[in-house]
Amino acid sequence: MIKNLFEGTADLIAASLSYNLIRKKYVDYLPVLLSDRQAIFIKSAYTEEASWTTFAVPFSKDLWLSLFALSAFLALWLLLAVSHSDSSADLIFTDKVKLS
Repeated sequence: MIKNLFEGTADLIAASLSYNLIRKKYVDYLPVLLSDRQAIFIKSAYTEEASWTTFAVPFSKDLWLSLFALSAFLALWLLLAVSHSDSSADLIFTDKVKLS
């Protein structure tokens, strides 16, 4: 392209030419109007897909069942404790919470 410009077969070159000092001697560059970037993306060899159950993989099924049973037991225990509590305990608690 630059050769065509010097031979007179072209009057103007409109291309993406990189700016360097050797070309600067022969070509009058315009100020930069648009800056671009080139990149190469390479797909990773790791192709395992993550699903919503991925977090459970490090733990065994027995551990998950134990955690579920413990949380169910605690929920049931709290429910029974609240439903069988006497009202005097509620009054003591509300006295401490009162805003004066």
